[in-house]
Amino acid sequence: MSDDRERAARRSPWYTEADRNLTLDAACWGFVHFLMFADKGAHRPRLDRFLSLIQTATTPAAATEEAFGNLR
Repeated sequence: MSDDRERAARRSPWYTEADRNLTLDAACWGFVHFLMFADKGAHRPRLDRFLSLIQTATTPAAATEEAFGNLR
């Protein structure tokens, strides 16, 4: 995967194509469920930090980096 990897932007097929939209919804639900409950809730503080940052108008990219670290 290159640095130009596809992101789920509003014009992305992940939003505009019904089949992909359902896949994106399911993947997001699964990921949030994992962050909330997996490993006896060990990942929940990072999710909470991410959500707090988003509520303070931090950009999603910056909130992700601060809460979860470098995801590469």
